[in-house]
Amino acid sequence: YNRDEITEHINNAFDSNDIFIRCKIEDDKFIFMSDKKFTMINDDKSILGYLGFNKGIYQNRTKYVAESTVGIGDNIFYLVTRTSRWPRSRLVPPAWP
Repeated sequence: YNRDEITEHINNAFDSNDIFIRCKIEDDKFIFMSDKKFTMINDDKSILGYLGFNKGIYQNRTKYVAESTVGIGDNIFYLVTRTSRWPRSRLVPPAWP
């Protein structure tokens, strides 16, 4: 996958699971954002590290920008997961009324 395809797959997964978080890329960094505060957990089962997120947990914000750029560009990047469950990263969706 290239970075645009990864972003599209992540957003499709969020949409299909009614998770109101969006993923985009700006200045070669992945960004996750929402209208409500949410939490992301980056552990050994997460893809967040591959997307440039270096911290273990991200809490109580509406937007997270990766600390590192990722050299994915438009080159092919293979994303391998052990299960068909998505998202592979553990994201805690915001509480919606």
